[in-house]
Amino acid sequence: MPEENPLTRRESQILGLLAEGLSNDEIANRLTISPNTVKVHVRNIFEKMGVQSRTEATMEAVRRGWIQVPGLPAQPDAETRRPVWPPLEEVWEPWRTAALLISLLLAVWVFVWARPVAPASRLKGDDFTSDRAWLRKAAPPRLEVARWSQRASMPIALGRAAAAVIDGRLYVVGGENDDGDLAGLLVYDPDLDIWQPLASRPVAARAAPA
Repeated sequence: MPEENPLTRRESQILGLLAEGLSNDEIANRLTISPNTVKVHVRNIFEKMGVQSRTEATMEAVRRGWIQVPGLPAQPDAETRRPVWPPLEEVWEPWRTAALLISLLLAVWVFVWARPVAPASRLKGDDFTSDRAWLRKAAPPRLEVARWSQRASMPIALGRAAAAVIDGRLYVVGGENDDGDLAGLLVYDPDLDIWQPLASRPVAARAAPA
């Protein structure tokens, strides 16, 4: 008699498709599920059966009498009846949750930003030829955000220097310019917005690690 099958109905379906030689993507298309879900089921099948490969899983399933593969002899004591599986419960895929959240956020965004502007109140008298009526419904002022601002420039122009931030200060080491490699050490204080030269390195260097 076939051994007791510990696989779920979905895992048994996937095991049968594995025996047919289908890839994960082909199985996903056949069962209308994601390839990642197929990978999870395949891993569970391997763990429950104690196998390491698809071929080993197929041969083991045939040996236990769970599936029939064309060209392979059936087990002499295998029963022809199929196991009775409980109704397959719908599995809620993780990607469905993500898609639902994205749709909800998009709907909120459209509701907030795409609402039509409320019509202005009925114009009376000279309001029709003035800006007063439109000022009543003007959009609220936008909050100012931080912008780029120019700070103190470096004392000399250089390139390919190493830099590191220590205790809130920027240290620039070495580099090169038209005169060649440099050994200088500069430090920038953002609070005071000043550059200060420090003791030079004994050896000039460019593109050195910070």
